[in-house]
Amino acid sequence: MEALVGKALDECMGLQSTILPEGVIVLGRILSREKNTIDLEDRLLNRVKLCILKGKIHDVEDSSHTGLSEVFNRSYHDFSPSDHVRLKQQCFQLLASFAENSEIRVTEVCQLLMVVLDLEWTVNFGQNGMSSVLNEDEAYALLYDLAQRSLVSIEEISSTGRIKTIRLKGLMRDFCVLVAKQADLKLQVIDSGAEMGSPASGRIAKEVHPMTKQRMLAINAAIMDARQCHNISNDIGYRGLSSFICSKTLPAGSGLKKLLKRLKRLRILKLENQERFVKIAKRIGKLKFLMFFSLKGSFVEEVPSSISELKFLLILDLRTNCALKLPNLLWKLRRLRHLYLPHEGYIVRGGEKLRLNGLTNLRKLVNISIEDCDLNVLVTFLQLEKLVCVRRSPGQVSFPRTGGKLFNCLRSLTVEIPFGADVDISPILSCCGPSVKRLRLIGIRTLPEVNEFPPNLHKLTLKKAYLRDDPMMILGKLRCLKFLRLLEKVFNGTEMNCSQGDFKLLVSLRLEKQQHLERWNVAEGSLCHLQRLEIVECRNLSANPDALRRAPLLREILIHEMPEQFKREVQRQLPDLTLLAQI
Repeated sequence: MEALVGKALDECMGLQSTILPEGVIVLGRILSREKNTIDLEDRLLNRVKLCILKGKIHDVEDSSHTGLSEVFNRSYHDFSPSDHVRLKQQCFQLLASFAENSEIRVTEVCQLLMVVLDLEWTVNFGQNGMSSVLNEDEAYALLYDLAQRSLVSIEEISSTGRIKTIRLKGLMRDFCVLVAKQADLKLQVIDSGAEMGSPASGRIAKEVHPMTKQRMLAINAAIMDARQCHNISNDIGYRGLSSFICSKTLPAGSGLKKLLKRLKRLRILKLENQERFVKIAKRIGKLKFLMFFSLKGSFVEEVPSSISELKFLLILDLRTNCALKLPNLLWKLRRLRHLYLPHEGYIVRGGEKLRLNGLTNLRKLVNISIEDCDLNVLVTFLQLEKLVCVRRSPGQVSFPRTGGKLFNCLRSLTVEIPFGADVDISPILSCCGPSVKRLRLIGIRTLPEVNEFPPNLHKLTLKKAYLRDDPMMILGKLRCLKFLRLLEKVFNGTEMNCSQGDFKLLVSLRLEKQQHLERWNVAEGSLCHLQRLEIVECRNLSANPDALRRAPLLREILIHEMPEQFKREVQRQLPDLTLLAQI
């Protein structure tokens, strides 16, 4: 097989000198699925020649990679016959709307995919085991399948192995645009340097459909003027837009109010990363069919009361760059699934607590103030999967008691407390039943007892706890814990100890910015399943090879921003370990 790879690369370089690395990767994925027969080598080598030399993609002009595009085309059509064609096409349309070579959060793509499919049709995917409405896990499964075929490039993977971000490089994004065009999905993408309404030119602007029938418009241009924005409002070809995605700052006087007045059929509205203060007009409530509304990363001071009229809204992202004034009417958005509030804080008009009762379809609630976190209401949200609670000011506060009620489907809980605040978190921990697998605690001053943690906890993250006592004495007794991350200033002591029999299932451990930590001891019979260790910026920590030797399954260690002597000692004493990084 090694000889075959060499021949294939020789053919690629000889037939097309501009071959890209991603083309080779995708081709390798395809060839790896071929059955091992006697004529395997000749058959695969002929396949390489065919894809590179004769492969053509119609309607792509002036492309130096038409042969390599056929490689992507083959991988795209290599799905099993049961996969729904329209599902793939909509996914590629959404991917094409992002800026070239930008880092894309998988969660955001999954949310957009849910909205687009909910908009396009409500068929029953019974043959594929899907529900009538695509959920986030099913959308992720599709993106994961694309990543396995190297049609998208994986950028970041979480400690649990889940893909967090992806990246679309030049050729990959061109292919996404091509799929959208062939499927007649009516997409237009305007990148930097493009004139609004001008003919497409290479990777400058990509018009996937004549402008008289546009359905999705994505603006990634770094510089736009008011005239270009007014073209959108005035051109009749944009009146049927269902998706308006803008990730760059709109100019002053862009006529956002007029834009909202004309684009009455919008289902997706993303006004993100607006560096100028944006005023959301009251007409936002007239967008009766809006399902996705995001102001993430923008400077917005106030949201009008008319937002409560968006009866079909599924996802509302208000993670603005400043404190936000909110109407106490969000409870009227009965279909809302994901609600993201500003991390910088929010002010409810009238000085009342934020009312949430009625949002029974809510699945994600992020950055809710602890003062507004009425557990007696939240435990009635039977579909709630993720909850992030934040305390933004010092002082003493406590979660209310619930009388023994538990969260039904909650899988992930985060509690963030600022320095100087005193918050009793035991009431909310007592609501965490067997479904809670991930817990993130920031700023707590006292570590809960073993019996206070969720019983099936798989992943635990601690940050800025400033603990005086060794946390390993308690954490080591969590019987289901597999992933542990001790970040920035968790422990103020100098020595940590892992006792015999502790961390029986732990497979990944990260120690980061433990500035006072000098020694880490591991007893025999501890960390028996540890496979990956990350040590980041623990500059006073001395290398202890004996501790690492007591983790028999340890194969990878990442060393980041540590003294050179620490690295050399680990390499000298444990040469069989894979050292992943040293920066």
